[in-house]
Amino acid sequence: MLNLSFLPRTAGFAPALSCLRILALSVGLLAGLSGQQAAYGQQVGAGAAYSVAIRADGTLWTWGDNRYESGWSDEKDKVEPPVALLSGTTWQALGAGETHTLAVRTDGTLWGWGQNQRGQVGNNTTSYRPTPTQLGSATNWRSVAAGAAHSLAVRADGTLWTWGDNQKGQLGDPTVNRASSHAGEIQPKPAARGKTTNAKPAASPPLVNKAYRAVPAQVGVATWQSVAAGGTYSLGVQTNGTLWAWGSNPELVADDQEQWGFPGGQEPKPELAVPVRVGSATTWQRIDAGSNHALALRQDGTLWAWGNNQAGQLGTGTNTFAKEPVQVGTGTTWQSIAAGESFSLAVRADGTLWAWGNIAYHKPGTPGNDWTTPTQIGTATTWATVAAGSKHAVATQTDGTIWSWGDNGGGQLGHQPSTHVSDSRVGTSPELITELSPKAR
Repeated sequence: MLNLSFLPRTAGFAPALSCLRILALSVGLLAGLSGQQAAYGQQVGAGAAYSVAIRADGTLWTWGDNRYESGWSDEKDKVEPPVALLSGTTWQALGAGETHTLAVRTDGTLWGWGQNQRGQVGNNTTSYRPTPTQLGSATNWRSVAAGAAHSLAVRADGTLWTWGDNQKGQLGDPTVNRASSHAGEIQPKPAARGKTTNAKPAASPPLVNKAYRAVPAQVGVATWQSVAAGGTYSLGVQTNGTLWAWGSNPELVADDQEQWGFPGGQEPKPELAVPVRVGSATTWQRIDAGSNHALALRQDGTLWAWGNNQAGQLGTGTNTFAKEPVQVGTGTTWQSIAAGESFSLAVRADGTLWAWGNIAYHKPGTPGNDWTTPTQIGTATTWATVAAGSKHAVATQTDGTIWSWGDNGGGQLGHQPSTHVSDSRVGTSPELITELSPKAR
């Protein structure tokens, strides 16, 4: 699912894995999520069951599951159709995690909201934050990425900052104690689907374990161009074009029960407490982190993938996992990427949209079938950015329109209830979110 990091609008693109071209670049999440931006400044992000977007006019919008993460203070379980958050037209970067969101304004200030039991919002508490809250007073934040319960950000000077959960080393800072004992549930779980509740999480009780950091802190002295946050791991590309990974090295659920080796080619390790270089290449450009697979672009436009591949989400034509980055096909025109829970999305330089992996929810096609190689979606040549959530996707076109498809259990597709009556409604092809289209402004 997740995660992501984005560059400012003036940069012309965002990394993922988001984080979002959402995803396009760095940074989901999410645990499967992601987000990215186009030259005209528009960005989209997809969390577990919610979505968020910055329109071309700089306004910030959200829709979907509202029990923890959407940022809308109304006591409704779902926000549908999309609503604007706060006021103003000064939003420029965002990162959608599993159940929390990060955003940067044009003045360089950093904001966060959503579920916060591991300090992932970054406001020095572990209490749920229902609406966007400014984090600290710094005014030089550039890009952000949100994972399952941890956060990454890069400042204008290229320094890397992390906060949130560190039980798997995903913060890249071994000084944050990674003890594994818990004090039980810190926040109540969301209500079962189909049941409604207006209850908001109570204040967090004291924690036995301190394997988290509730405020941003700098990691090392290297300079970074993009970062991505997966479920419990992180990726980054330094300004010298090298690729780095840290955090969990989850066991691959496959017949041989091997682990996918972070970083590529090395002996499997349960977790990496500090950033470790992946391979020797110095031409990496953009990255995105899914639940347990990753995508990356090189400067020559080639696409690479590694990690879990049970659903064909690596796009290599097989279901064989990869311990190190392997090239996806021979194309050299890839420019936007997004890694979801068990699927992947990408946009080529010609504006075409491509998808692969599990398509039961995430992509057009016959439910239940997996695509093991990138497959073009429709014939449009105007796609710009993509974002992959847990089981849904959000994308933008160059005319400023925003589209979505996939699972709609939390209202994360953003369509009027009259057209998507059932909570289990699945969109099998991209549909326009009319409330966010230029004509609706």
